Amino acid sequence: MSVQAVPVGARPASEVAAAAGWALCAAFLAGFSALNDAAIAPPPWLVAGAIALAGCNALQVLRAWRWRMSLLPCPPWQMPAADAAARACSDTQSQWLGRGFDWTPVHSQRMRLLLRVAPGHLAPPRWLKRLALGTGSAPIQGQALRLITGVEPGPRSIAVPLSALASHTLVFGQTGAGKTRLAELIVTSFLARHPEGVVFVLDPKGDRGLRATLERACDRADRPDAFISLHP
Repeated sequence: MSVQAVPVGARPASEVAAAAGWALCAAFLAGFSALNDAAIAPPPWLVAGAIALAGCNALQVLRAWRWRMSLLPCPPWQMPAADAAARACSDTQSQWLGRGFDWTPVHSQRMRLLLRVAPGHLAPPRWLKRLALGTGSAPIQGQALRLITGVEPGPRSIAVPLSALASHTLVFGQTGAGKTRLAELIVTSFLARHPEGVVFVLDPKGDRGLRATLERACDRADRPDAFISLHP
């Protein structure tokens, strides 16, 4: 297994100075050519080379800033309950869990490397965040960076066979990771496939939010009587 390096956006954006330097060099060469005769003017290929190097470094900077912007907290992605129920009815062999990726040892290595970088070096420049505020894609203020996005920037649809849910299933994550939303999705899908089914919650540890969420899921399925909770 190969160890993959930290994404380009996680290291200092040294290409900013390089891009600016090559751009100034190209402007100087172009201006020098325009103000002098052809005998002492620099060859066109030299100007073109400076422009090309400035463009290459600028692309690296844009890639790094785009990666850093993806780490900013943003409003959670939402899906209408009716769409989730329709998806469950159309796929009777698997349970859709949302968007994400399969965690592998490579992702563990990437996360370990990212955790070594100071958060200030991972956040995008302040002016870039202000620009996001002006375009309507404002991040949520006061929350930590989403390093999980830096580990795998391309999420995809995740589904498991329904047979995998017939036995014990462990779901863990920090507060706000989406555990309750996952339970809501599973209950919505279950009642869509089995209109006469029952949702039985055993020892929810006094989690009122979970209870209210699952009760709403049963109400949306026109089965308010389907929810049964046992809290010894």
